[in-house]
Amino acid sequence: MEVFAALGLYLILAFLLPGFCYLLFLRLCFPGAFREVYKSLPPIDDEDNAGGYWLVSAAVVGGLLLSSLAFALELVLRDSWDSFEKWYPEINFGKKLEGVDSYVNILVPSAIMHLNIGSGLFLMLLVFLGWEAWRRNRPSAAPAAAAQPPTLAASIWLSAILLVLAGANMYVAHELFHRICKFGATAATCPTT
Repeated sequence: MEVFAALGLYLILAFLLPGFCYLLFLRLCFPGAFREVYKSLPPIDDEDNAGGYWLVSAAVVGGLLLSSLAFALELVLRDSWDSFEKWYPEINFGKKLEGVDSYVNILVPSAIMHLNIGSGLFLMLLVFLGWEAWRRNRPSAAPAAAAQPPTLAASIWLSAILLVLAGANMYVAHELFHRICKFGATAATCPTT
């Protein structure tokens, strides 16, 4: 039973909570597209509004999909950038620890969650900046974009918020990975940063 509790905690922290964070920022970054998708959601069993069900489903599936991109980014950085291992020591999931299992069982998914959210928000920031640059530089939208300074200011603020939250989550993940390392739950000795 303890294995199922640890697995449930891992899935909730590492995938579900990041999915809800991603859904919130997708709503903030792309409100028009989000509104159109929400309006087109089909009802469930003759209910008029089943949007909550579909949004939760989108958060779960979107969390898993964007998490897979975040994990792929982690693997690429782990293989290509030597300093990455110093910031985020690799966790040894096969290592048994005596006396600290419950604490480490909370730290490991929390560290993965923060790394996942941080890298996912950073990827979302890149997509948002690309979208905004494309939207503002296309010939038909150039006069309209110049006439709407609040939209530009809102985009700048949203970009700054995404950057700060991504950086904060990456730093918290760094600290949690090093706490896990101190318990001996990593693949190698603890690096110093």
